[in-house]
Amino acid sequence: MPHQSDPKIAVLLATYNGADFVVEQTRSILAQEGVSVHVFLSDDGSRDRTVSAVQAVALHDLTVLPQRKCGSAARNFIRLLLDADWDQFDYVCLADQDDIWLPTKLSRAIKVLRERNCAAYTSDITAFWPDGRKKYIRKSKPQRKYDHLFEAGGAGNTLVLPVAEAIFLRERLRGMDADDLGVVDHHDWFFYSIFRHAGKKWCIDEFSGVMYRQHTDNVIGASVGLKPKLARLRLLARGEFISQALLFARLVGIDNRITRVLQSRSQIRWLALAPHLFEFRREPKAAIGLFFAIFLLSLRRSNS
Repeated sequence: MPHQSDPKIAVLLATYNGADFVVEQTRSILAQEGVSVHVFLSDDGSRDRTVSAVQAVALHDLTVLPQRKCGSAARNFIRLLLDADWDQFDYVCLADQDDIWLPTKLSRAIKVLRERNCAAYTSDITAFWPDGRKKYIRKSKPQRKYDHLFEAGGAGNTLVLPVAEAIFLRERLRGMDADDLGVVDHHDWFFYSIFRHAGKKWCIDEFSGVMYRQHTDNVIGASVGLKPKLARLRLLARGEFISQALLFARLVGIDNRITRVLQSRSQIRWLALAPHLFEFRREPKAAIGLFFAIFLLSLRRSNS
């Protein structure tokens, strides 16, 4: 039972056809220890009983925003940040519809935010499959100078912000063109870019408070096995990855030699950045793979 002195946390829950899993997730949110939670739900036009299932569980700890078709989880979370009335809470966090939160997820996040004086918190996660398999996914490798240009700051489903920082993020979003926000496909990467470019401290915790459910309808999913890695390579090959990177750079106001090379698609200029490639991603192997994939993509395009 929450106490009056417990931190008040607004949980922004984005849903779409999630009736199979959303009840278990909602219960795990409401079972958080040492905090007082209230769920703000934005549904993206579900054709099942997702909303009524959450309403049956959350009762008075729930605000359902008027249904609106957003078209993606990223745009649904942006809508929640812009439209939900969470200003009077102490913290704001994001929640996917199909995870399971450990009881200490939020209290741990608040502890780290306070002790490390962070503007934003994310953490490691634990992927799990219907057959009982589990895999710890480490996101908390050392941050790099340019990693916010090419990847998210940890898993978006672990993001927790002090309300002042959530207000900062909302004001930045309000200052951007709605059409531009409408083509944002990776909100976690986008938000990380905003905070890092603003010089704000983003902490990625060596702790997993989220059981990250893997199923056929995952928007991204854990990068475990060959199939998801090939899917990511296809995104890069089609140019969608670079398009998102350049979109975020433009919206955030990042203008440096890396973004200028990406815009130019010059193989020679990109190769000149080789001494800095380990600053592009937190995982060295991923940094090497990204560097040469972009080089090969630009080479293919110049020959087409």
